[in-house]
Amino acid sequence: MTVHDDTTDVGAPPDAVETLVPPRRQDELIPPAGTVIDETYEVTGVLGRGGVGVVLQARDQKLDRIVALKIVLPALLHNEDMCQSFQDEARAMARVHHPNVVAVHSFGDLERLDGPRTPYYVMEYVEGSSLRAVLDSNGGTALPVTKVLELIEAVAAGVDAIHDAGAAHLDVKPSNVLVGRDGRIAVSDLGFGTNRPAGNSFVGTPAYAAPELILGAVRGEAARAADVYSLGVMAFELLVGRKPYIARDIQQLLSMKLTETAPNPSELCADLPPSVDGPLLRSIEADPADRPKTAKALARALREATQRGAVQYRGHRVLLVDDDEISQCATQALLEHLGFSVTLAENGQEAVAASQGCKFDAVLMDLHMPVLDGFAAAQEIRKTESGSARVPIIGVTGSASGTDTENALAAGHDLVLQKPFTLDDLRRALAARIP
Repeated sequence: MTVHDDTTDVGAPPDAVETLVPPRRQDELIPPAGTVIDETYEVTGVLGRGGVGVVLQARDQKLDRIVALKIVLPALLHNEDMCQSFQDEARAMARVHHPNVVAVHSFGDLERLDGPRTPYYVMEYVEGSSLRAVLDSNGGTALPVTKVLELIEAVAAGVDAIHDAGAAHLDVKPSNVLVGRDGRIAVSDLGFGTNRPAGNSFVGTPAYAAPELILGAVRGEAARAADVYSLGVMAFELLVGRKPYIARDIQQLLSMKLTETAPNPSELCADLPPSVDGPLLRSIEADPADRPKTAKALARALREATQRGAVQYRGHRVLLVDDDEISQCATQALLEHLGFSVTLAENGQEAVAASQGCKFDAVLMDLHMPVLDGFAAAQEIRKTESGSARVPIIGVTGSASGTDTENALAAGHDLVLQKPFTLDDLRRALAARIP
């Protein structure tokens, strides 16, 4: 089995693609800036390159608009099966009319005097970047949960629209999701899983591909289930900061996908409640029948799981100590969203008194307060505790001084949160300290 591993947004064709055009001529066969295609599309530059095609930016001279124009890589122009699959991709995308799917305007062939014809299709140009670029700019770490849910819901809507049009995507991954400057999320670049080129070649990205897609072409409901799998892998990566399976090569990766259960996402990322584990792991089950039936069903399950996880601390009590009324109200709202019962105190003296009369699961305490500050209050609370009854104390400060953190830890705080902090920051701080 040959693997055409399309893993990057921009780059040379991967080694697994048989080079049928001499390397020195490949770039020569990509229309340079200034080329006018079919007396209409003036090429202005290269937007990206994958394992199968090159996407050019062009100006539609007749309609005076910027478009994206995709052509088959020069290395594959003599592969008739690949060119036919490329044409099928264009027709499939043209049947879809949905805001979360890139629209296809037209299809044609670029005739050359010095080389083979070059199939191309013209898409709307989405100004912005790919989701892969967004992830890379974030250092490859997990994105905020609320942002991920919005992204997955938008991608799921686009994938289901493709399915409703009688097609399948078969290469769902971050580099095939466009994030517009206006916030629009659009799916692009369908894969080749249903019309696989001759020679049992897999054209796609193994890390995101369902195992049955790597092993053979899929159609109908099986193709839709493969898209759900890929969306699940992408959701896992966005939420955790890594893919479900880490393997040294394609053979090991396929074996892991078929025989092993991925690690629980909540154990890899403190931001995630355990309720998210089930929906994510079900989406990447080896058996397609065990996955959610639609992409939207997966997105809905993730949304519901995070909402259930938001009340995972129901029955737990927190002492919130802050003399700033606005800050206190904002933090109280976050704690109650997580399910905590909140007791309020306005200074360190009230905090010490409250802690002696009631057992709390955690204390959130501002460091700078009148009467008794958070440093002294933490010391007083620690004096009255036994080792087995040590309550987690989280200091809160608006100061950027490192001295605050050092003094707070020395006084008995477990950690310090910098104001302003988000729900995810608070969940992360509490997750490792409250069973």
